[in-house]
Amino acid sequence: MLQRGITTVVALGVLVVTILVLLPDISQALEDARTDSSTEIVACTTGAEDTSCSVLLAAPHEYSTTAGMIVTETAPGSTVRTAESKVSVSRQSVAVASLSTSTAYTFSVTYAIRAANVSAGGNDLLRLFIPLVLIILVGALLLAFGAPIYNRARS
Repeated sequence: MLQRGITTVVALGVLVVTILVLLPDISQALEDARTDSSTEIVACTTGAEDTSCSVLLAAPHEYSTTAGMIVTETAPGSTVRTAESKVSVSRQSVAVASLSTSTAYTFSVTYAIRAANVSAGGNDLLRLFIPLVLIILVGALLLAFGAPIYNRARS
């Protein structure tokens, strides 16, 4: 009886570790289902004494951080940018500083947008609660199956 109880507790422990290891992959798969990728071509021209460009994106970036945003200069080419050129992005805009004066630039901006069939509140709620729900589920499994086995093993 003790052997069976130990085996069950070990199996539940393996299940917990497996869920915790797979949690990032599960979260990413759900995230991919809730977002789409958008690539936008934006253009701006620096002035005679201006060395920066700032443009608004058509839709806001889905995440509160700028992770996953890619800004690539497509024209006139990265050779025009100086070593001090800096790209900064927010959820709604792209700004590039330390550019050449009086030059027309084109940038390709790739970023995540909310999928057409997903609400903003739903996305935020799922991001917040998916890990919490999985941890509660594992805890419930441990209580449901581990405690009775442990109590039987002690008797």
